[in-house]
Parts: sequence; structure tokens; C-alpha cells
Amino acid sequence: MRPLIFASIFLTVLAYQLLRFITYTLEQKGDHRDWPRLRRVLQTHCYATVSMPTRSGTIVHVRRPGTPERCQQQIYEKLGINWNTLPTKKITAALKTPATL
Repeated sequence: MRPLIFASIFLTVLAYQLLRFITYTLEQKGDHRDWPRLRRVLQTHCYATVSMPTRSGTIVHVRRPGTPERCQQQIYEKLGINWNTLPTKKITAALKTPATL
């Protein structure tokens, strides 16, 4: 077998194990929703990115999670995820000026 096939099989098994861990953990806490329903509930919890140019010629991109709805908070709590500490990112990039184009 080729390495690419091994990688595909490994990722498929890994994704299945992650899915089973999530659904099993929720089942132990009394939540018996299937994966499509969980995904539908959680897919509306989004991140937002704000881009701000600075006087020094760079752009600062700040990426933050939105506040989850109560049904999403309950899922996070059952999985042991503290939604108040979801990761945020701050990225500084050089601004392309007409002189550098």
C-alpha cells in the first residue's frame, strides 16, 4: 500500500474514534443526540475576525469566538470544555502599499 492510502485510513479511523468519544461522553451525561443533530446545533457557533490597519503600516487581525447559545453551552459543559476560554488569535501582517505592489 502507498503511504497516502495509509494516511487516509489512519485519518478515517482517527475521525471515527473522535466522533465516538464525543457521542459516548454526551450519552454518559444523558444527551442522546446523534452526530448530524449535534453538528447542526454547534455549527452556528462562529468566530469573528476584525482587521485593523495601524499607523505603522501593518494590519492586526484579531480572531475571537462569539458567545455560544445556551444549547451550545450545555454541550460544551457536558464535554468538559470551558467555552469562556476558547482560543483567540492575534496576527500582525505587513500592509501592502502601492509602492510594494
